Amino acid sequence: MTNVFTEIEVMTEDQLDDLLQAIKDRLDELRDNTDPVNVGDVVEFPVRKLNITGVVTKITEKRCTVNATLVDGEYTLNQKDVNILEAGPGPVEE
Repeated sequence: MTNVFTEIEVMTEDQLDDLLQAIKDRLDELRDNTDPVNVGDVVEFPVRKLNITGVVTKITEKRCTVNATLVDGEYTLNQKDVNILEAGPGPVEE
């Protein structure tokens, strides 16, 4: 380990940046205990106060694209941001 510290002392800033990134990447690998995700897997994940279920359609090294098939939860948003697909019975009297 002493050799490592000696080598660090003579490194340039760019070399130290590269070393730091390599250390971060290695730590991510060591700490990652998740199962590998594959195209076709049915997955579930939280987004804010919602639970979303869907099928993985695309993967990269660290990310995946999911075709959401089910959303469970309640979400509050501005009325101008919604599109009415089917009208309900009307205003509710309180």
